[in-house]
Amino acid sequence: MENPAIGTTVWLTFAGLESRAAVVEQSGGFRVMLRLIEPLHPAVLEALVGGRLRTWH
Repeated sequence: MENPAIGTTVWLTFAGLESRAAVVEQSGGFRVMLRLIEPLHPAVLEALVGGRLRTWH
Protein backbone atom coordinates (compact mmCIF):
# COMPACT_ATOMS: atom_id res chain seq x y z
CA MET A 1 0.00 0.00 0.00
CA GLU A 2 1.33 3.44 -0.92
CA ASN A 3 0.62 6.75 0.75
CA PRO A 4 -1.17 9.35 -1.38
CA ALA A 5 1.01 12.19 -2.66
CA ILE A 6 0.82 15.61 -1.04
CA GLY A 7 -1.82 17.70 -2.81
CA THR A 8 -3.94 14.68 -3.75
CA THR A 9 -7.70 15.00 -3.21
CA VAL A 10 -9.18 12.06 -1.30
CA TRP A 11 -12.75 11.31 -0.22
CA LEU A 12 -13.63 10.33 3.35
CA THR A 13 -16.76 8.30 3.94
CA PHE A 14 -18.32 8.21 7.40
CA ALA A 15 -21.20 5.88 8.24
CA GLY A 16 -24.51 7.63 7.66
CA LEU A 17 -22.97 10.80 6.20
CA GLU A 18 -22.13 12.09 2.74
CA SER A 19 -18.55 11.67 1.55
CA ARG A 20 -16.25 14.58 2.35
CA ALA A 21 -13.40 15.81 0.13
CA ALA A 22 -10.00 16.42 1.73
CA VAL A 23 -6.52 17.31 0.47
CA VAL A 24 -3.40 15.46 1.62
CA GLU A 25 -1.18 17.91 3.54
CA GLN A 26 1.45 15.46 4.85
CA SER A 27 2.07 11.82 4.04
CA GLY A 28 4.62 9.39 5.46
CA GLY A 29 4.80 5.95 6.99
CA PHE A 30 1.27 4.88 7.75
CA ARG A 31 0.03 8.37 8.62
CA VAL A 32 -1.60 11.03 6.49
CA MET A 33 -2.61 14.55 7.54
CA LEU A 34 -5.66 15.84 5.68
CA ARG A 35 -7.29 19.25 5.25
CA LEU A 36 -11.04 19.08 4.68
CA ILE A 37 -12.28 21.16 1.74
CA GLU A 38 -15.35 22.22 3.76
CA PRO A 39 -15.47 22.20 7.56
CA LEU A 40 -17.54 19.63 9.39
CA HIS A 41 -20.74 20.71 11.11
CA PRO A 42 -20.01 21.14 14.85
CA ALA A 43 -22.39 18.27 15.75
CA VAL A 44 -20.62 15.92 13.33
CA LEU A 45 -17.20 16.89 14.69
CA GLU A 46 -18.45 16.30 18.24
CA ALA A 47 -19.78 12.85 17.24
CA LEU A 48 -16.42 11.92 15.66
CA VAL A 49 -14.38 13.12 18.62
CA GLY A 50 -16.83 11.55 21.07
CA GLY A 51 -16.59 8.16 19.34
CA ARG A 52 -20.21 7.99 18.18
CA LEU A 53 -19.11 7.81 14.51
CA ARG A 54 -16.47 5.10 14.53
CA THR A 55 -16.69 3.69 11.02
CA TRP A 56 -14.89 5.27 8.06
CA HIS A 57 -13.32 4.10 4.81
